[in-house]
Parts: sequence; C-alpha cells; structure tokens
Amino acid sequence: MANNEVPFQNNMKFGKGFNRLTGEVLASPAVKGSVSVLGQAGGQVVKSDCVTIQDVTTLHEQLGIDIAASGSHGPLSGNAKVQFANECDFSTFSTYVVVRVSVENAFESFDDPVFTADAEELLINNNSTRFRARFGDCYIHGLKKGGEFFAIYQMTSTSKSERQSLAVEVNAAFDGVVTSAELAAKVRTAKSQSASHLEVGVHVFRQGAISGADLDRDDIMKTAKGFPLAVAGANAFPFSVTVQNYTALRSPNDQFNFIEIANQQDVLADLMRKRFEFLELRDDYSYVLKHPADFENPDGTAVDPDVVDRMRLEIVSAINTMQREAVTCSRQPGQCAFTEFDAGRFESAKPRLKQGAGTPPPPPANAMPNLTGQLAQPIISLLACVNLEGVDHCLNFLRGELNGLGVDPRALANFFFQVTRSGVTPEVRGDASRPGARIKSQFPAPGVPVEPLSTMRFEVTQ
Repeated sequence: MANNEVPFQNNMKFGKGFNRLTGEVLASPAVKGSVSVLGQAGGQVVKSDCVTIQDVTTLHEQLGIDIAASGSHGPLSGNAKVQFANECDFSTFSTYVVVRVSVENAFESFDDPVFTADAEELLINNNSTRFRARFGDCYIHGLKKGGEFFAIYQMTSTSKSERQSLAVEVNAAFDGVVTSAELAAKVRTAKSQSASHLEVGVHVFRQGAISGADLDRDDIMKTAKGFPLAVAGANAFPFSVTVQNYTALRSPNDQFNFIEIANQQDVLADLMRKRFEFLELRDDYSYVLKHPADFENPDGTAVDPDVVDRMRLEIVSAINTMQREAVTCSRQPGQCAFTEFDAGRFESAKPRLKQGAGTPPPPPANAMPNLTGQLAQPIISLLACVNLEGVDHCLNFLRGELNGLGVDPRALANFFFQVTRSGVTPEVRGDASRPGARIKSQFPAPGVPVEPLSTMRFEVTQ
C-alpha cells in the first residue's frame, strides 16, 4: 500500500481531514469540490498470487502494512488488516503461505478541490495549532473500491524442511494441481507423523472481516478464485482512500505554516521497527517455553524454564513501553524522543535448537519423494533417462532441464535408479511435455517405500 494510501474506515468521506500520526478521521471537512471517476478507468484490476514467506517483515509487506508507519496503516492502529496480521505467531519457527487477491475497480477522486470556509478562516488568521486540531495534516482525496481477500497458512515447527514441504502443497493447491480436500488430507497426515511439534493454522481476511478457517470445511482456494466476481459492480467495497497534503491546494495565506510532523514520523518509525524485533523475540521465547526439551542454552547447558520466562517478561515489558511511547509521541510532539532498546542482549541469550532436534529420522532409500506440484517435464525426463542409463550420465545430459527442479536432482536420480533396478514399473498418465504441466498425483504416497516389482505411478495435469 502506497504511503498516501490508508485503509478505509466507515466514517471516511471526501474532503474530511485526517491525522496520519493517530489514524484519526476528523469530524469537519477541510476541503470541498466535485468528485468523479478517473476517465477511461472502467473494469477491474485483479492481482492474485500465492507466496511463501519466512519472515514477519515480508508478511506485512504482502498484506500492505507498513511496519514503520503510525496512524491507520501502522501496527498500533485498530485497523482490521493489522489485527489480522497480529493473529499470527511472529517466531522464527513459523513459515507462512499467503494467498492474496486484490481487486480494484474504477478510482474516484476530487476534480479541483478547494478549502472550505471554516478551513480558510483559520488559514487567514494564521492559526496553525487550531487548524491541525480540526483538520489534521492531510485530507481524504480519493477512494478505491473493489476488495481484498487474504488467507494466511501458518506452519509452525522446529523442522524447517517440514514447514517448507507443506508450503509446497499449499502452492500446489493454489495452482489447482491438488484439490482442497487433498490438501487437508496432506496437512492431517503431516501433523500426525510429525516429530517436530507441527502446527498448522489458517486465518482469512475478507472485506474487513477476520475469521479462522477449517481446512476440512472451507474451500479457501475456490473462494480466492471467485473473489473478483464477488466484488464486481455494485458489490464493490470501499477498501482504501488516498490522502493528500494541504500544501498542494490554493491557499488564501501563502505564509501559513502547516505544522511539520517529520520528526514525529521518524521517532514512530524507529519505535515500530524495534517493536517488531521484540515481538519476534517474545514469540521465540514463548516457543522455547512450550518445548524446552528441544532447546539448550548458547553454552550447551540445559534450559531453565524460569530463566526463559523471566527474559520473556522483560521483552513484554519493553514492548509495552514502546506502545506507551508511541501513543504519547503521536499526540504530543514535544514528548518524541529516540529510546534505546537492546534486542541484542535477548538475542544472544536466546536458547538454540539442540543438534538434531525436530529432525525426523531419514527415510529409507526407496521412500517415495513428494513430487506433487512439481513441473512434470524434468521429472519424467529424468525418470525415463535413469531407467536406461546411469545417474551421472543423466544428470549431465539433462543439466539445463533440471535447473528448475524443486527437489535435489541427484537425490531424485538415485531414487529412480534404485527403484527401477529393483523391477519397479513406472507409469505416467498424461502429457508431461505440455508447457506448464505439473505432477497432479503420485502413487505410492510421499514417504511410502516403493517395493520391488511394484508399480510407481504419476498423473500429470492436462
């Protein structure tokens, strides 16, 4: 979301003043004028994607939240999208897959805005303090209608590979390679077989409403694909406004000094960056408390839960101090000051995962890898080659084609070599050479040993 764009609130109207520091919509309009739709701007602009994210900063960027901002699009606000993001765990033991659909209909904005009589009176009288109190530091200039849909799949586990494996499955469901029912089954299987405390949660945001999702009931991908039609025409929802500075308007007093907020913005931005550092630390320490047996101190000694909890409470106290300082700074410019909060002390003392903790035992050499959702052409080409030739020859022969493979080519080639030499019959259903074709399903299931003299089957998307 652009710097001059803020999420819509029910009391927003064209011309009303807005305080970017507090996110407050002022009661009286500061600007008036005719409003129209941008010429030749009919139809919809639809953006749809599915992104795997490893850190909280990128998560907020995907949601259009500026973590260094204050006001209605900053993390201290009561905006629904901010609350939605805050439902997620911020620890380094979480991976997120964000399904995002953004729909923009025609943009409405002022044609030739001018100050209202009340605003002009304060400008003429050079009363900047009163002007700021009544009309803020900018005004509502434009309106975007359409809608936004987000679904966040959050995988939390001590095993990064386990999280990444499920992330691949979610992306495959978004691409239509696997169904929502198949995805739900894969999640259940992964959780039941996990040795790494795997937890999977889904949060959905739609038109300002936040809800949890039941993977066994809610067809999230179907909802995402159908969302543009759901907010077309009369069903469009005002989801954001653009704001403009007053300095761009014709003024009856060119000497008027609009109160500067740059210093407040800098202090608040610094507080917000530090706040998210500490939120991540808080959730890391909380995760250690949930699974202390999997962790050890930096010097290799056993974790003392009481010590960990005391550190966690210190972190929470620092976060609360940041919140108070941010609120004070946003309302009292003279109280804004840069405060030092030392995240390094907590980072250096944070327990670490024990060697091998959360790492499942290695699968048998003939265990079926998870190839669902992968591009079909390089996999089937490698299978066909290894069925006739040696591993090194095939890796060299297909080198360029294997660059986009989502798994280790040598490990996959070794697997194919072992099972085909044990009498396994490979079977491919569908045309793997079709551009963009992917593996839709496989038999046996991932992790299941491919027994000698059995059949190994791959179904390719059509």
